[in-house]
Amino acid sequence: MNNDLEQALKELETNEPIEPKVPLMIITDATPEAIAYDLYKKWPSAGIMSDEGAVVFGGRATHNLGMLNKLWDGDPLHVKRKTAESFIVKDARLTISIMVQPKTFDNYLCKQGSLARDNGNQARFLVSQPYSTQGTRFIQNTNPSWLNLIAFQNRLSEILNSTKLDASQSPPDRAMLKFLPEAQLRWMNFYNRVEADLITGGYLEDVKDGASKIGDNLARIAALLHYFEGNEGDISLATMNRAVAICEWYLHEFKRLFASAPEVPIEILDAETLETWLVNFIRRYPWGGEIRKNVIAQLGPNQLRANKLRREAALYVLSTQDKIRQVQRGKTKLVLLNPVFFPIPQPQYGQYQQHVLPPH
Repeated sequence: MNNDLEQALKELETNEPIEPKVPLMIITDATPEAIAYDLYKKWPSAGIMSDEGAVVFGGRATHNLGMLNKLWDGDPLHVKRKTAESFIVKDARLTISIMVQPKTFDNYLCKQGSLARDNGNQARFLVSQPYSTQGTRFIQNTNPSWLNLIAFQNRLSEILNSTKLDASQSPPDRAMLKFLPEAQLRWMNFYNRVEADLITGGYLEDVKDGASKIGDNLARIAALLHYFEGNEGDISLATMNRAVAICEWYLHEFKRLFASAPEVPIEILDAETLETWLVNFIRRYPWGGEIRKNVIAQLGPNQLRANKLRREAALYVLSTQDKIRQVQRGKTKLVLLNPVFFPIPQPQYGQYQQHVLPPH
């Protein structure tokens, strides 16, 4: 009996069971080391996803940008440890999708923004900050159709179910997608057009990092559209055209959000500050469309109170933009506000038109 037990024990030790691979599809807060190990040990596909970006940007997931870059590129990731198992992450896929409030993202840029731009991490993202639609989101239909949403969800479920999640199985081999010749030509034309805009003085000169990766993102988006739609064969020109439209929009967003701020003359900046102050002033004291100049000198923006030259230059800029008129009644110098630009009662417009600038 003992011999039988010993033999059974030897067989168990020889045929040690394989640890089940339990996929962890969505990661919110984890260290870079834990992410790499999960991709190696558990499942080679995962996503760092959150609708509260502060959790991700405030955690450690973004502390190893080089690792994230290599995973984005699809390169093998060698992890060497002294006190634990060393390993190599091969052919892994890591998706990052983060929704974040502007101030939280600005704080992240202040801390790691320059590094993220310099090493190309930020360029690998499709970043957007659409303008707010608050005030226009009216309900037009009390019974909206959700057919498209249902179809979208069904296709996602179909894709997920097509992946074998049997713990004893390795992930299935991935299919190789190619472009049809006309789609390949469309991709090349887009790439060359972007490259031409990188020249000194070009539209994309100050966002070379984002522009340098947009060609790769274009190929990936075209492949995703092709696969998600369930198309067979090679990627078509129609699919590539849709991918180009998406990438063009994101490239313009990258330019809008991260382009170098143009050098603006100080009098222009002062004029914008003064205009904002005038708008707030007339809302607080809506008795008419005129203000004494000495009120601006006493109560106006801080940088314009003590500096008469800057104050006069700002007023001159607003005058050339036809936003104000400067007149004098007796010994009183006045600033008349154009109601087209300022929230004053419309009857004041006649008074505004009656006054002209004195001859130079």
